[in-house]
Amino acid sequence: WFAILSGFSGQILFERWTIGLYNVVFTLFPPLAIGILDQTVCARNRMLRPRLYRLTQSGSHFKTRVFWAWIILALYHSFIIFVMGFATLGTGNVLGSGEMVGNWFTGTAIYSVTLIVVTFRAALVIDQWTWLTNACIWCGIPLWIIFLLVYCRIWPNLPIGVNLQDVDVQLFKCGFFWFMIILLPILAMSLDVGVKMLLQRFRSNDEERVMAEEAREGSVMATASSPQCRSEAANIYRDDFDQPGYGAVELRDIATSARHGFAFSQTESVRGGHQRSAVAESAKIRMYDTRPSGNRLNTI
Repeated sequence: WFAILSGFSGQILFERWTIGLYNVVFTLFPPLAIGILDQTVCARNRMLRPRLYRLTQSGSHFKTRVFWAWIILALYHSFIIFVMGFATLGTGNVLGSGEMVGNWFTGTAIYSVTLIVVTFRAALVIDQWTWLTNACIWCGIPLWIIFLLVYCRIWPNLPIGVNLQDVDVQLFKCGFFWFMIILLPILAMSLDVGVKMLLQRFRSNDEERVMAEEAREGSVMATASSPQCRSEAANIYRDDFDQPGYGAVELRDIATSARHGFAFSQTESVRGGHQRSAVAESAKIRMYDTRPSGNRLNTI
């Protein structure tokens, strides 16, 4: 956008070191948090619901329309930030302190807004929040503030940073700058938030529905002993195993093994009047209706 405004003269909007450090420092950690640390559904729920793997097997997250959706959102963000930023500050305007707004002043302000928008966009993608993902997502903003406070005072001690000398002081004293960093991220992210809400409301997939179930349970790691995770066969044993002396681990084992059959044991260990661990072969056989027309478990 600035190339069009400057008539393709080659003039840059951002200082050269800020351009180089954008991907190397300020936006380095959010992609790592999304790609390595993020988790949608807990491992146990994935084992209980194999259909969740269909999303990755079908490549639904990497289709052409998904790519172009990200490109369109990026163009929208850049247009809002640049047009509104220049409409607010511009170049050649005089601030209340009598200082002139220059190209580097406006460029640094737009750079700050861009970094905030990118950070919030990454936060919108994250599904599971931990202290480590929080640190990775939000660290770019304080790193940029620290860099700006230091870099704007390096010159003339070092032969770099002459274009940004005292720009930080001008920015922090400018009311329009604070207006930009509050309003523009809200305008830019409104479309992203709206699209995500509509998709989750009307086109939610299996993974998002399971995530909603986990959120309603109050824990990301939903246990298989919850009513939602118990199979029909496991519920038959609920009254017998929900007794003193049986822990949650044993109940989860029963619920999980019910989907794949039961392990029979000729030696039935008993504790406190209740069978432990293995399912009694005799008890299991008695629960089936062996009549020709019977094909269900006998629940009596």
